[in-house]
Amino acid sequence: MNFNFEVLRISRKGIINLLKDFSLEELNTIPNGQRNHLAWNLGHLVATMQLLTYGLSSNPFTVDQWVIDRFRKGSSPSPITQDELDYLLEQMVSGPIQLQKDFESGLFKSFKEYPTSFGVTLASIDDAIAFNNVHDGLHYGVILAIRKQFLKPFYINNLSKNDVFNKIESKLKKQGFTFERTDFNRPWGGFFVIKEDQAKAFMDIYFPNENAKDLTKGGKVSPKILVVAPNKRLSWQYHHRRSEVWRIAEGNVGVIRSDTDQQNDVVILTAGDKIVLKNGERHRLIGQSNFAIVAEIWQHTDGNHPSNEEDIVRLQDDFGR
Repeated sequence: MNFNFEVLRISRKGIINLLKDFSLEELNTIPNGQRNHLAWNLGHLVATMQLLTYGLSSNPFTVDQWVIDRFRKGSSPSPITQDELDYLLEQMVSGPIQLQKDFESGLFKSFKEYPTSFGVTLASIDDAIAFNNVHDGLHYGVILAIRKQFLKPFYINNLSKNDVFNKIESKLKKQGFTFERTDFNRPWGGFFVIKEDQAKAFMDIYFPNENAKDLTKGGKVSPKILVVAPNKRLSWQYHHRRSEVWRIAEGNVGVIRSDTDQQNDVVILTAGDKIVLKNGERHRLIGQSNFAIVAEIWQHTDGNHPSNEEDIVRLQDDFGR
């Protein structure tokens, strides 16, 4: 049973982390195509644990009654206040701790059988605690789906460079990403290097409907967000030990690519377009009239000597590098 309590605490911590960078207004917003907002899902998790455990064992709830009334199964979403949000977040942490203490003290002496909508009947407090973890996992997925829809696009047109990077940084953090490295001072724009252990989440968002095995065939993928400034050109370059996969996340950007040192015509890519650059292929990105955001992953072609930032040959560079 200790395992179930540990899973509950870890899942609650993960959910809080997913929501920590959202404003109250954002938490109370129902995105198009969704029935509930993030705040309702948060309250629903608190209420459901109470109902499945304390409620079915005829014990008093350990949360205020308004939580049960507003967030039980079948309730409709309504805006919450900052005080209510703070209370729910506190209960997400303290509730599982109190539940374990009450379980170990023998509080749950009786239990009313409950047929769930999953087709499984709960016959004991042990069943209820285990099933509550399943329920938490279900809503973890719902929260991820709402976040993905809510966070796109970045909306960076007509902002200063500093504001663009601040907005992108905020959005990436709301998507749950942390950074290995950032550089906002490149003459052509800048980048965010996402931590490698978040590569799958990165690909889920920025390379949807792609075969993960194909994308990761070189092992680590070094996920990165490139921010290309208006009318700036990255160097005409190539790499020895990696191919690159780009997908345009927002805006328009020009691309030149060639199998030789001779530059071809510019091709304009728009949001959603994807290209794969093989190792050795010459290429460069060219900013258009507004900032553009490009998601990038690497596919390492030498397993014994993975590519890095030094694996670059610049054939021409507007900034004299």
